[in-house]
Amino acid sequence: MTKKGVIPKLFSKLTIILFRGYKNIGPQTLFLSLLSGILLSLAFPLFNLPLLAWVALVPLFIAVENKSSQKAFFLGWLSGTVHFTILLHWLTVSMIQYGNLSTTTSFFLLLLVSLYLGLYIGIWGGALVFFRSHYSYESAIVAPLIWILLEFLRAHLFLGFPWGLLGYSQYQNLSIIQISDVTGVYGVSFLIILLNSAIYLIVKWARFHSNNFPYRYALVTVILFVTVITYGTVKKMPSIV
Repeated sequence: MTKKGVIPKLFSKLTIILFRGYKNIGPQTLFLSLLSGILLSLAFPLFNLPLLAWVALVPLFIAVENKSSQKAFFLGWLSGTVHFTILLHWLTVSMIQYGNLSTTTSFFLLLLVSLYLGLYIGIWGGALVFFRSHYSYESAIVAPLIWILLEFLRAHLFLGFPWGLLGYSQYQNLSIIQISDVTGVYGVSFLIILLNSAIYLIVKWARFHSNNFPYRYALVTVILFVTVITYGTVKKMPSIV
């Protein structure tokens, strides 16, 4: 088979794998996935609503409840693709003005980049279900660790793509981002996912009352936030020396 025939075949197989998870997913679930992607984008510059980052993934958490890993992957991938398409919209301007590409070609390339970057959030969604089903972990507990691992891989794999890491949405939140001198931007991303997870667990408890209130998770979240904000406040104080 020629190279020209291999690439379309691989692309076709990838498309089938990605969209296979679409089957039997209701409109409400799809809406929650899309909503998370939009909320994530609103937290970054242009819209500049950074507070939304702290709740943006709660709809996606709800969307992947009781789903298979494949469906959770698809929902995360959809959310991520929407997010990166909005976040990186400016790439089309650069390609048109400086690359002399047509508008159609520029938007097609943007979509390809967004589809690739969306895979990381898709893997995150699938991994949450995997850990819950195979190791009986509440998915929200491992969510922050998986997220920052995937962000690290995204920033360093292939040519690396560190743009749009979640922690960057808080660039104006000076008390929070001081911790980055110890943890890098990944520490800020960890905190954002941690709070999203805590809110999801509380919402889940309020909806079903099937489990005890997540006191331990909430307490750990509060302690970490108080510690980080205290550290950041002290760091911002002018030096006496």
